[in-house]
Amino acid sequence: MKKLYSIIALATCLTSLPEQSVAQNQTEIVVKSAADTSVNADTLVISFTNIGSNVKSFQASVSRLSGTAAGTVILQGTVDGNWVTLKDTMTLSNQATNTKVWPICQTTYTSYRAYYIASGTQTSKLTFSYMRRPDEPGCY
Repeated sequence: MKKLYSIIALATCLTSLPEQSVAQNQTEIVVKSAADTSVNADTLVISFTNIGSNVKSFQASVSRLSGTAAGTVILQGTVDGNWVTLKDTMTLSNQATNTKVWPICQTTYTSYRAYYIASGTQTSKLTFSYMRRPDEPGCY
């Protein structure tokens, strides 16, 4: 009988505790990347299509594998297949890695691409990435 009273008292205490709700952050930071290699005066295009909203930034990195790195990387966007140049471009200097980050205030386009126009005698690798952060609304 004593055991029964203890169980009832414990159950009463547990049910009378205030309900606590823990808000869990269900958002996930997503980073996607793609890469391709350029040789000499070559042109590379890396595209991301149907990327959705909440994209915060794009990043292009050109790593020199051999030779003299030179050229330009252009960020472009499209809604209907007609590409529009966005923001400023990245002009390469002859160093091991050239990197540029383009912050995005609004995901205005359905597709984005990095258009790399290499020049000179070189071999380089273009890596193009974007970051989506659903936990950060608005433009900073």
